[in-house]
Parts: sequence; structure tokens; C-alpha cells
Amino acid sequence: MPLGKRHLRGLVEDLELFAVVSRTTAEPRRRRIDPVCRMDLATGEAAATLSFPGEERVFCSQECLQRFVAAPERYGLQVSRP
Repeated sequence: MPLGKRHLRGLVEDLELFAVVSRTTAEPRRRRIDPVCRMDLATGEAAATLSFPGEERVFCSQECLQRFVAAPERYGLQVSRP
């Protein structure tokens, strides 16, 4: 299961991390997709959430949330701006 890129102390570049889960013992979890980076997130893994009437978006990081808020139409959300 991909966990996304993470910065680890002592390494110059971010490292892609994965979790190993046995299919026989893993319970089914509701998955969500970060609309900015497209990271697959399980319940409780989101670093941020943003609610619109009738819609909730989840984000893997504050950076993805900020990118979304700056240009929501880029990620498929139609917002009327004053």
C-alpha cells in the first residue's frame, strides 16, 4: 500500500514509502484520493480536509491543500469567485 513520498532525516531527497499489509488479516478500509497529487489515502491518513456543501475533499499534506485552495477549478471543482 503506497504511503507517498516522505522526507526522512539524513536523506537528501524524499523517499517513496509503502506499507506491507497481509490481505488475509487486513480489514477493508474506505479509501479516498487527494485531488492534487492523486495519492490514495485510507481513513485517518489525511493531513487535511476541506468541506464544500455536499462534498468533502481530503489531502495528504498542507501543501496539497494550499494548491487546491489557490486554484480549485484546476482540480475539477467549479467555484464562483466574486
